[in-house]
Order: sequence, then C-alpha cells, then structure tokens
Amino acid sequence: MDVSPIAKNYICLQKQFLNNLFDTLTLFQDHAEKTSRYWAYQMGVNNNAQSAIDQFRVVLKQGCDDATELINEGFTNVDVYFAGIGSKQPVE
Repeated sequence: MDVSPIAKNYICLQKQFLNNLFDTLTLFQDHAEKTSRYWAYQMGVNNNAQSAIDQFRVVLKQGCDDATELINEGFTNVDVYFAGIGSKQPVE
C-alpha cells in the first residue's frame, strides 16, 4: 500500500481547512472592525485614540497574514516531502 497519495490528500484537506478557517476569521475581524468604528464614532472617540487603534489593527492583520503564509509554506514543504517519498521505487 502506497502511503504517499493518502498523505498528499490528507495534507490537501488540512491546507484547505486552514485556508477556509483563516478566511472566516478575516471576515469576522473585518466585521468587528466596522462595528468598532461605528461605535467609536457614536461615542465620540477622538482621532488620536482612533489612530492608535487603527495602527494596532494593521499590526494584527500583518501578523495574521504572516501566520497564514508560514502555515501554507509548511504544508507545501510537507507536500514536497511526500511527493519525494512517492517517487522513490521500492528496493528489490
């Protein structure tokens, strides 16, 4: 039984799951940001405080993007590893 195709399919499913999870989290984060801006406007938060919050959001989004890139790179490396294992011929 060749494990390589099974492992590649499993890696593909895990990668798709994490991509969907990150997309969902991004949607929630964007919605929370819009809601936060609305409430800040309604409460009369000054521009300096809003600027600091916006800078924090930029750093948070950059961290999420970096984490997504790192995880996708890891899955790509694992996929390449299993492709290399699958290409080897059994020793007779």
